[in-house]
Amino acid sequence: MHTVATILRMVVRRSFANRRLLATVVVGVVMSAALMSSVVLYSDAIRDLGLRYALRTADPVERNVRVVASGRPGLPDYATRRETIDNVIRQHTAPVLDELVHYGRSATFYPAEPGQPFPPGDDRPRAHFQFVDQFDAEVRLVEGRQPNAPVGISPPAIEVLMSKEAAGALNIQLGAQFDLHPFWRADVAPVVVTVVGFVEPRDLADVFWFGKTDRFVMDSTGWPTYPFWVPENVVNGTLGTYLQDMDSTVETFGFIDIGAINSRNARQVEDGTRALDTAMREQVSGSTVETQLPEIIGEYRTKLFFTRLPLFALMLQVVGISLYYLVMVATMLIERQQGEIALLRSRGASSRQVIAIYAIEGVILCGAAAIIGPFLARLGISILGYTPPFESLSGNSSLEVPLSRMAFLAALGGAALAFAALLIPAWRAARQTTIDYKHSLARPQTQPLFLRYYMDLVLVGIGAFLFYQLREKGSFVTERLFGELSADPLLLLSPTLFMLMVALVFLRIFPLALRFVAWATHRLDSPTVALGLNRMTRAPMQYSRLSLLLLLATAGGRFAA
Repeated sequence: MHTVATILRMVVRRSFANRRLLATVVVGVVMSAALMSSVVLYSDAIRDLGLRYALRTADPVERNVRVVASGRPGLPDYATRRETIDNVIRQHTAPVLDELVHYGRSATFYPAEPGQPFPPGDDRPRAHFQFVDQFDAEVRLVEGRQPNAPVGISPPAIEVLMSKEAAGALNIQLGAQFDLHPFWRADVAPVVVTVVGFVEPRDLADVFWFGKTDRFVMDSTGWPTYPFWVPENVVNGTLGTYLQDMDSTVETFGFIDIGAINSRNARQVEDGTRALDTAMREQVSGSTVETQLPEIIGEYRTKLFFTRLPLFALMLQVVGISLYYLVMVATMLIERQQGEIALLRSRGASSRQVIAIYAIEGVILCGAAAIIGPFLARLGISILGYTPPFESLSGNSSLEVPLSRMAFLAALGGAALAFAALLIPAWRAARQTTIDYKHSLARPQTQPLFLRYYMDLVLVGIGAFLFYQLREKGSFVTERLFGELSADPLLLLSPTLFMLMVALVFLRIFPLALRFVAWATHRLDSPTVALGLNRMTRAPMQYSRLSLLLLLATAGGRFAA
C-alpha cells in the first residue's frame, strides 16, 4: 500500500511539473473521447430529428391507419369481426397507437314522402344512416334537439340528425318526415325517420375526419343524397334487428401518436404496419387496409442511410486526426522527459516500472475523459439546433440529444485509443538506456521505421486502389445479391486512407525538399538562414509533425465541405 501511495505521489508531482504541456494532452484525450461519443450521439439526434420531421410533414391521413370492412349487423359474426379488426390493429401498432375511432354507414335507402312510394328513375334520391365515435365532441348541434330512442320495431320510427348545410341544399326543415325504403327489399315496410336537429362539424379539416368531406354533404353524385346521423346502436341494433340482411360498412381509424415513434422503435413500427394488411385479410375476409406509414418510415430510413455514410467517413477522419494530434503531443512530452526516463533506468528502474508510471497517469486522464466526453459531446451537438442548417428542423431551439449506453461505450473506446496513443511513446522511450538517450541527442532520427523500410509504399498502394474503386463505383454503397443496399467498410475507409497516403508521401518528400532548399540557399550570406536550415535537415521529423497535422486538418475540412 505504501508503494502505491509513493507511485501516486510521483505521478502527481510529475504531472504538476509538466502541467503546461500536459494540458495539451488532456485536451487531446477529452476530444478523442468526446468525438467518439459524438458519432453515436449525433447519429441518434439526427435520426430522431429527421424522423420527427418526416412524420410531421407527412399527410396526416397517410401516416394513420384506415381499415374498411363490410358486414351485416343482424348476424352474430358482426361483433366478432369488429373486435378482430380492433385487436389486429392494436397488435401491429401497439407501441404507437393513440386511439381507435369507428365510423359506420348503412346500405342505401330510397326516401319518399310519408305513405308514398319512392320516385322511379335512376336519379331518384338516396339516403343512408351513419354513426361515428365521439360524435358529440366533434359535432356541434346548431338547431333543434338530440334524437330520442327509436319507437317501434316493425317498422321502427327513428329520429335523426342532419347536416345544416345539406338540409339547406335539399330544402329540408326541422320536423320533416320520410319513409326510407331499403333498395334491396320491396316486401318490407319502410323505416320512418324524423329530422329533429341540424349539426355541423367543429373542424372538418381535423384529422379526425380522415380527409372525408362527404360525411355531411354529398354533392359528387348525380342524385340528391340524405346523410342521416344516428347513434351506433340504432344501426347495429334497431335496423340490424329489423333488416337482418342489411349490409353496412365500418371504417376503423387507427390514429398514430407520432411523438411515440423514435429511432429505436421505427423499424418495429414499419414492419408491424407493413404486415398489417396481410394479417387483416387473413383474419377478416373482404377487409382492406389503407396507410402509408411504413412507406414514410422506409423512405426516411433510406435517406438516413445515405446521409450517415459521409458522416461516418468524416468522423473516421476527425477521430484519426485527433489521435494523431494526441500521439504528436505525447511524443513531444515524452521527448522532454526522456532525460528523466534515462535517469530512472540508470537508477535501476525497469521498463515495466517506467511504463507503469505513465500508465497510471493515462488511466486517470482517460478515465476522466470517458466520463466527461459524452456530456461535452451532448452539449456541442445540442447547440447545433441554433445554426441555420438545423433551424427549420429544430424550430430554432436546441437539439434533443438523448444519452445512451452506446455513447458511453464509444467514449470508453475513444479513451482506450487515447490511452494507447499515450502509452506507445512511453513504451518506446522506456526501452532506451542513458547511452541510447545521449546517442539520440547527438544524432536525431531523420526517418521513422516504416519509412526506412518502405512500408509506406504498401499503404500508398492500398489507398490508391481503394480510391480507384470509389471513383469507379461513385458511392460508398454496394448492392447485395438480393438487391439490398449496404455500406462497404473498405470504401468508407478509402477517403481516410487516401489522406493518409498523401501524408506518407509528404513525410517522404519533406526531408528531400529541405535538403534541396538548403543546397539552393547555401551561397546566401546569411548565417541565420544557414543555421536554421541545417537544424531542420538534421532533425526533420520535429518539423514534419506540425506540417502533417496542418495537412490532415485541411484535408478533413475540404472533405467536409
